[in-house]
Amino acid sequence: LGAGFRPEHLEEIWRAPADAQHEDWLAVNAIDSLNEVRLLFSILDGYCTDDTCRTMSAYQCEYKWSADTHTPQLSCSAPQYVRQAISYIQAMFDDVLIFPQAPGEPY
Repeated sequence: LGAGFRPEHLEEIWRAPADAQHEDWLAVNAIDSLNEVRLLFSILDGYCTDDTCRTMSAYQCEYKWSADTHTPQLSCSAPQYVRQAISYIQAMFDDVLIFPQAPGEPY
């Protein structure tokens, strides 16, 4: 990202090509992004374990897991947090009401 990065660059990065449907383009890139997170997590898996990373935290802030706004937030290890987040996101991708599976179905 570096010193030359500006927030308006995100629009350029995520802009669909002229011949692509915007929603399809976003869905494909969202799935690709999740796959990149999985890859990164698999690389870090040996360095950050339930014993060495007891909480999901950064800059003196602890992140707690909650699948929705109706359940209490739970403190968990960083690997548990990432696994739950990946599973939660994958479940949304698998939900045909959110991400249609057949071409031409509306989002």
